[in-house]
Amino acid sequence: MKNQIAAFLIITGLSLSQASALEPRRPPPHVENELCKKASVSRIQADGVSGFDSGKNYCAEPSKNLPMNVLGLLKKVEGIHLKIASLLGSTLEQTFVRPVEIRIEAYSSGSMASYASDEGIHLTVLPSWQLSDFASMVYAHEIMHYLSLNPGSFSRTIRGLDHHPFFFEALPDLISTAIFDSPQMKVGERELPTCLRIQRDESPIKSLKAPFQNYYAFAGSDSVLNCCAKLRPSDFGDLAAKVCRETKDDRSEANRARRSAEAEKTFQASAYTDANLQTSFSPTQCRKGYLGGVTTLENCDFHQFAHPLVSFFFRLKKLTGRPLVSSFLKAVRDRSETSVVFDCGYVRGTRDSGDERAQVALRPLLPSFVALRESLGPLDQKSFDQAWKEHGMERFVDLDHLFRTETEEWEKRFAVQANNSLYNSRFHCENSANFAQEACRVSCQIVEKKQR
Repeated sequence: MKNQIAAFLIITGLSLSQASALEPRRPPPHVENELCKKASVSRIQADGVSGFDSGKNYCAEPSKNLPMNVLGLLKKVEGIHLKIASLLGSTLEQTFVRPVEIRIEAYSSGSMASYASDEGIHLTVLPSWQLSDFASMVYAHEIMHYLSLNPGSFSRTIRGLDHHPFFFEALPDLISTAIFDSPQMKVGERELPTCLRIQRDESPIKSLKAPFQNYYAFAGSDSVLNCCAKLRPSDFGDLAAKVCRETKDDRSEANRARRSAEAEKTFQASAYTDANLQTSFSPTQCRKGYLGGVTTLENCDFHQFAHPLVSFFFRLKKLTGRPLVSSFLKAVRDRSETSVVFDCGYVRGTRDSGDERAQVALRPLLPSFVALRESLGPLDQKSFDQAWKEHGMERFVDLDHLFRTETEEWEKRFAVQANNSLYNSRFHCENSANFAQEACRVSCQIVEKKQR
């Protein structure tokens, strides 16, 4: 994916499949290089980047033959992997069941198009990239997406929450900021102006009581364009000018697509009028309804929920005097088995028609916050309540309820679609306009339900 708005905000472009906690799709690769093996890396390959041999997998080379830039990269990556495993209360082997492939590709917009897949991390960099340009926070964010797509301690931890709006993009940000002990999210190259390079500043309270414009689907591009509008001509290097130009073009295209879809009435959602955008955020503004009774929460940009989530935990750290992200992740992990698991497929699907079943796990997130609070002493509980109130987290409760009660049909349909490219192409079931057609209806049965 090389959509600049999305990529700049570290969107993976690849969905976190509900099958992420199930069986591995293929056996982990055998890694000969001991340094790569130690870092849980199976491939390092750089194409079109100064100082690297294009197409070479350095993890297939003897350790003694690795150049200094590769040795330095392995050291940085191993350090990040160890910090993540520690935060998860796990070992490196339990966290990285499948070693990660790292592919670095020269790209004129630099790191703006990096993404994750179930195979590894794809880092886009300027052709002149050096090890000192390694975007550690971007890598840490993307590696969490990779881990969610593969068997291991993390995918088990988030079972049932893969697409939760308060987790999908926000949790990778929270973990990245926790291991680097900074609420900032630094992206992009050093030559970019500060307002383009730093996605999130260190201001103390980022509340869900903020206006809807902070969370609607174009909030990310607004941030970039607002920065571009404030820059002086002397601030514009070639890279900044390219980012601003491409973001503006992509935003114009997104606006046209939105207006066209609204005119065709392909969905129902809260309007992006100036008046509505200025109203205090309500989770119902995230609803996006399609034909056939399918509802998503994609009228909001899930990346933006990282702001209150990160802010909440850093505020809690300041009030209690200790970090609580690891404790929170434990509370999330301890409730992973409370997910309701559905086995789903197309109503008219058969093996002959290319239909494949899919399993979907769903659960609310609120019980994990409740468990975290209950694990604290009386004084820390007061601090928790203060931070909760300051961040308008009662709106998170409403968002969590919407996720569990109104998007279930979409989650089921999404999982089935992801497993059925052949069937989808035959009956056009990936098109939201066809959701109500008989061939595209999905049926499910509960195969696992535990209460705690």
